[in-house]
Amino acid sequence: MLFAPMAGTTGKAVPALAAVAIMAVFAVSELLISPIGLAVTTKLAPEAFRAQMMALYFFSVGLGTSMSGVLARYYDPADELAYFGITGAVAVAAGVIVFALAPRVSRRMEGVH
Repeated sequence: MLFAPMAGTTGKAVPALAAVAIMAVFAVSELLISPIGLAVTTKLAPEAFRAQMMALYFFSVGLGTSMSGVLARYYDPADELAYFGITGAVAVAAGVIVFALAPRVSRRMEGVH
């Protein structure tokens, strides 16, 4: 959704500073989220399955990266706003669903430190 305001601009490219700023947001979010995901994966996994759960965690990251490549096929410069708007809306909807499920997941994680 950070690219949506620049959709349909008259130039042939997104301003370089805007692209750098958006990539900086992505990098910071990855640096904040990845260690948390790794820690939670090791703490919640049963002792006998820790290695498999770590592999599944990295598989999910790879699957997400692969899906971004699949979704990139639907990009059309004529419909930039629709592309970024729809993918952003789906991401926000997924976030709302995760936020709604968070209390239930937290209750199930009770006792894990």
